[in-house]
Order: sequence, then C-alpha cells, then structure tokens
Amino acid sequence: MPSLLRPRDQAGATSAARHPSARALMLSCALLAVAVAAAPRAAAAADCAACTDQALCRPHKNAETDALAAFTAAFSDKRPEQRTAALEELAKINLGHDNHRSAAAATKMAAALRDSDRGVRRRAARLLGETQEPRSAAAVLNAAVKTALVRAAALDPKKDRGTPAYDAEIEDLRALYSGLALTGRRDAAPSFAAGLDVDNADVMLAAAQHCEKAANRDVISAVLRALQKLAHSYASDPVVKAWQVLSALLPRVTGCRTIKPQDDSGDAGRFAADWEEWWKANQKKPEFD
Repeated sequence: MPSLLRPRDQAGATSAARHPSARALMLSCALLAVAVAAAPRAAAAADCAACTDQALCRPHKNAETDALAAFTAAFSDKRPEQRTAALEELAKINLGHDNHRSAAAATKMAAALRDSDRGVRRRAARLLGETQEPRSAAAVLNAAVKTALVRAAALDPKKDRGTPAYDAEIEDLRALYSGLALTGRRDAAPSFAAGLDVDNADVMLAAAQHCEKAANRDVISAVLRALQKLAHSYASDPVVKAWQVLSALLPRVTGCRTIKPQDDSGDAGRFAADWEEWWKANQKKPEFD
C-alpha cells in the first residue's frame, strides 16, 4: 500500500559606440518600442472599437507591420538576453486592443519556441499565452506540448530524475503548459489529458498544475486515471506531490465535495476508488462537456 500523504486543505552608450552590432541592436529595439507605442490605446476597455475579428484597424495594422519588422531585426541577436528583450517588446503589441489581438504577432513570436536557448523558449511560451491572440497561441503551444510529451515519455524517472537534462525537460514542459493555460482555450484540453496519461509523476504534476481552466470531461477522466496509477505507486516525493495536487483539483473541477477525505496514508486506494465511482455516475452531466 503506498504511503501517500493526505492532501492539504484544499548595454551602455560607450560599449554601443565601441561595438557597431550592439548599436544596431539598440536601434532595432528602440524601433520596436516606438512601433508598439504607436498603437492607439482605448481609455478603459483595453480594446479598439475599430478592430474586428477579421482585420485590425489601419493604425493598429501599421503599428503591427512596423513592430514585426523591428522584432525580426532585434531577434537576430546572438545573445539570449537580447532575444528575450525583443520578445518582451513584441508582447506589448496588443496593448489597447486585447479583444482583437494580432495573429501575425503570435505567429512571429511562436518561432521563439524553437530558439536554441531554453530560457528564451520558456519566456516565449509564457508570453504567447499571456499576451498574444489566443487561438493562434494555443495552436502552436498545443503542437509544442505534443513534441515535448514525446521527449518526456522517453525519460526514465528511476535513472534520470534529478539530472540536469531530466529537470530541464520537465521545466520546459511546465513552461509550455503554463502558457497554454493562459490562453484560456478549451481546445487545450487534449494536451493536458495527454500529459496526465504519461506514466511519470513529474509529467502528471506539470499537467495537473495548469489544467484547471481546460478541465472538461476528458481532462477529468485523465485526472482520475492518473490518481489510480499514483494510488498504486511507490510514494516517492514526486508521486506524493502529484497526488496532493490532483486530489485538491478534483473538488474544484467537479463541484463534488462529498467524497470522504483520506483517513491516513494507507487510505489512498479507497479514496481513488470512491472518486472513480462518483465519476461513473456523474460524468455525462452537461457541465463537463
């Protein structure tokens, strides 16, 4: 019987003059900032009434064109911190029209998910979900999660957990899931369900920590499958952490608060079985569509 814990209650002017490439970078970033700042901003609603789902208004379209060109120039820098700075500037392009965001900017930013530097890729994932057009952002993040899960499924937790390579892969996946959750898109659900189905507590945890807003019937079913696996697993630290997050998540995404809490560390099997029985009786309710 596993020993699972009961979940808790729920660069300066001188150097630029010395280095022409640095001067060019500073100019590119400055142009990008100017292009973004040129976009008109609504006073209160954070949206432009002249922009539509089909097209941006002319001022925003012109600002978009300028910002994309400036980003292309700035993002070519060899230094990861400068590429990150370029991402931060591009992220501001939607200020003033949050409800009609630039799909072209999302597509441009998505290229950073393939950057050679992990820090750049992770920041891009977050900014995509937090600041870019949701449909486009979710599409590229879903694709990136699919690729990351293939790599994660090949990891051997028993041999590799704690190594820099293993930890980096899990952190990459966590960043992608964080960005995907920020899009608020329901079509993110398959990506979260796929992560919950990977037989690795670290991957389950990464998915569980961010899946709440996308928790439809398929995601909840995946949560329960993960709970069953963990209930019959050796209670390593990752298993316990994933168990606690999943156990606390279930009442929030189902609305059910009648399942008897665990009595002790040996009560994991009963707890998982009770949730399974409740789900069989309730999973067809329309609120889980």
